[in-house]
Amino acid sequence: MNWGVLGVLLVALALGVGAVACWRFVTAPAVRWGPGAAVAGYYAALAVWPHPAIQALVAQHSYPSGEQARVLLLGVALLLVIVVLVRRLHQSTQANAQLRRELGRKESP
Repeated sequence: MNWGVLGVLLVALALGVGAVACWRFVTAPAVRWGPGAAVAGYYAALAVWPHPAIQALVAQHSYPSGEQARVLLLGVALLLVIVVLVRRLHQSTQANAQLRRELGRKESP
């Protein structure tokens, strides 16, 4: 099994999750759409110029174990960081909305 391919897929997934979070939580158009466009460009580039791990899998050659571990750990770490940050951002947004509702109730006569 070429674990490097799994790492590449995890990196791609993490980038997609990050782009969706930017679209969801940012209102400025350039900041909202820019990351998604960059991620779409990354996906297109990955299709045109595959990662060496993917090339090794397609050619049924071995991919160095150290590189497999490095790419897999990169994918896992990036995905975990993005998911934790998105979760925290979501919690902060909900807490902010709750505080605004409470403030609105206190200000209304």
